[in-house]
Amino acid sequence: MKVTIRDVAQACRVGVTTVSRALNNQPGVSEATKARIQKKAGELGYRPNLSAQRLRMANSNVIAVIIKGPTNPFFTELLELIENRLRRDDYVVSIVRVLHDQDEVEAAAHAIAATKISGMILLGGWFAAGQEGWDKVTVPAVLCTMPSVIGVDRESYSSVAVDDEQAMNLIVDHLVELGHERIAFVGPEAGDESVGYIRLKHFISAMRARGFEPDPELILRGSNFDSPYSYEYGHLVTRSLIEERRDFTAVVGMTDATAVGAIRALADAGIRVPQDVAVTGFDGIDLTRYMSPRLTTITQPIEDIVEKTCESLIAQIDGGGHQHVILPGELRVAESTAGQ
Repeated sequence: MKVTIRDVAQACRVGVTTVSRALNNQPGVSEATKARIQKKAGELGYRPNLSAQRLRMANSNVIAVIIKGPTNPFFTELLELIENRLRRDDYVVSIVRVLHDQDEVEAAAHAIAATKISGMILLGGWFAAGQEGWDKVTVPAVLCTMPSVIGVDRESYSSVAVDDEQAMNLIVDHLVELGHERIAFVGPEAGDESVGYIRLKHFISAMRARGFEPDPELILRGSNFDSPYSYEYGHLVTRSLIEERRDFTAVVGMTDATAVGAIRALADAGIRVPQDVAVTGFDGIDLTRYMSPRLTTITQPIEDIVEKTCESLIAQIDGGGHQHVILPGELRVAESTAGQ
């Protein structure tokens, strides 16, 4: 079995990036660590992937970041950390913003054709292009915040995402313990199979597992929005829910932005949070800690997501294999549900 750069990293108990630097005599690694890694690589029989090295030399040091849904504030926070992390390894970041109704895989293929790039990170999207479409992505690629590409061989890309199922179970447990049964869900537009749809499915499963059948009238899915992961979207679909006088005691936003929009709609209607209706979000963006009421939400491990995304991409560029990482979220209880 071929020894990979990841095997060397595990044996030396260091990161893949450190091994890559040591084996390529790059700065950022002490002489003692470099010698230890080189010795261990020799003992294990590691041989660098020469074709990958030639590819890296032929290409520039540019990493493309494709952002589907650029108005999502969580992506704004992620992007800053990604840029800072990649700059530590002397990469230049090229940002490609893709609107909600545009094809992110086509945008990725266009970026590859237009610019010499070493690799690619894809933020958001639902990647329904299939294997034929994905084959246009001819550079190392990592999905960040999405666990998979529909209908595509998982050995052709890497992914890093939060555990949406675990996170939705935390939210539903919290709300049920507070006595809520009539829970509305601010979900994506019909036909959207991105992360909001994944969270919706897990919300429904979590409710059913606890003996509650979600009311279809409380599953809110708008239509014809330029950005369904925005504050505006959460505000408008929640306002429609209120105007139709449906009975509910809690609202779960598929993202923090949609939850913030929901709180605004409730406040406009004279509905108090959390005294009349509890609200939860998902992401843990900075705004949620400073708004009033502070938002109960799932905080994503953003630093770990960024580190593992960049580490995985750099490993692929250096000839390593693909990996799929799922990280746990954490429920942060605040004033919007418990009045804390």
